[in-house]
Amino acid sequence: MNCGFKKCTCTDEFTDDNSIVVGKKKYHLQCKKDIDDMNKVADIYCKYYNEKESWAIMLRSMHNWYNQHSPEYMLFCISKSVREKRAMTNFFSFYYILNDLTYQDRYRNKDIKYFTYDKVLLADYEYAQLLEIMENNTVQLTYYIRKLNDYMTVHNKSYASHFNTLCSWYKNNEDSKPIPYRNEVL
Repeated sequence: MNCGFKKCTCTDEFTDDNSIVVGKKKYHLQCKKDIDDMNKVADIYCKYYNEKESWAIMLRSMHNWYNQHSPEYMLFCISKSVREKRAMTNFFSFYYILNDLTYQDRYRNKDIKYFTYDKVLLADYEYAQLLEIMENNTVQLTYYIRKLNDYMTVHNKSYASHFNTLCSWYKNNEDSKPIPYRNEVL
């Protein structure tokens, strides 16, 4: 018996441990999870973006993208897009989000804990590296994080890497003119 999922890549035989029967079709557990994830993506898109979008178009599109992106990654991207209030004119604009390097990097590092300050996002190891670069001066690091956050807020600007931006700003400022810091955070 064949798997009910057209894009099935599983090579193992059906057993009671690795399969599930839904109606008259039999699926591998992973294939069923992939189908459920794609349906969740379509549900979320309809709920938050366009409830009149065609299910057939959405599912066909996700099946076409299946070779490049896992359904779990697609679900991750649509969830982040909703949280970040990212605009999408139609479901095909979701393809650009899937190929966004920022989302791909976040997905690869999704188990890493993050330090956030409003708009500034740093992985814990990046925060530790910045502290080391700034000779464990937390007041100084807080100053730069707030400065970056304020700049991004006022100018409505975004950066690919907040870590690299903070390193660059620190290097440029400290080399040319050291900034006097207080012993306490403002």
